[in-house]
Amino acid sequence: MRGVVSDLSGTPLRRAKRWLHAGDAATRQATLAELVDELGRDLAAIDPTAPDRLLGIGLAMPGPFGVPSPTVAGRAAAWIEAAGDYVADLMDRTGLVVSLENDARMAAIGERMAGAARGLENFVQLFIGQGLGAAIVIEGEVIRGAARNAGEIGTLPAGMFGGPAPADMPDATLEELVSLHAVARHLGLDPDIADLHDRLEGIRKRDEPALTEWIGMAAVRLRAAVHLVETLFDPEAIVLGGQFSEPLLARLGAAMEPLLPSLADRQGRTQPRIIIGTAGPWAVAIGAATEPIARTWAPRFQALLNRVV
Repeated sequence: MRGVVSDLSGTPLRRAKRWLHAGDAATRQATLAELVDELGRDLAAIDPTAPDRLLGIGLAMPGPFGVPSPTVAGRAAAWIEAAGDYVADLMDRTGLVVSLENDARMAAIGERMAGAARGLENFVQLFIGQGLGAAIVIEGEVIRGAARNAGEIGTLPAGMFGGPAPADMPDATLEELVSLHAVARHLGLDPDIADLHDRLEGIRKRDEPALTEWIGMAAVRLRAAVHLVETLFDPEAIVLGGQFSEPLLARLGAAMEPLLPSLADRQGRTQPRIIIGTAGPWAVAIGAATEPIARTWAPRFQALLNRVV
């Protein structure tokens, strides 16, 4: 679990993290509260008046929301069902407005405000985290859907995106094969180990064949996902982000070339079809820190209608 406090430009000021051990909802709420309290103390050390001027809290977690027995990359994720409780508890503790979004949308909000999508009105963020999500931004508006599950591309059958199905996972979803959990499984790593990102980076630096194999497989399916997204949403660009290191994310993006011909392959483009966005385990937290800023000063009438929680 990671948290960031940013200034009004989206620049991180303080960071904090907690290892979220298995436990009940109350234990998770307490851990989240500890993280928020630590950030508040760190912020007060910079400026004692700063905590009183906070705009709000952005809370991000993988989706989908509002479905029975939710899973992420094929793994049970019962904690998603308590998302509303986390929001209510934080609001009670802090007195601040707390907004809940999935990790891909939070990352996209951060990219648009202070990252790779700055200046773009129409883009889709493909975000590789615990699962795989697509955040859709049309005419500057983040598209959420009726149950906040718009863009859950990772829940689609992997067979739609080409490539042979693994013998032991014939009915796999896309995110069961393309996600942080997926690459960990492919490399024989426990997806829940605390130093997963460091181990992945070590494997990348050693250029181990198993990682090369996974990148090739993932690139085939992501290439098809890009074609689908470009056809459906006609974005100015697709931002590829995720919880991988920058070199690993860039390597994956390069493996996706050449992209499949699509309607986006047109003359007069001012942006490449794929833009490499923010990478690393802090990407979502940085995006979540910018959400209250974007919500408060979004120069669009629709922002007044966006529901909180």
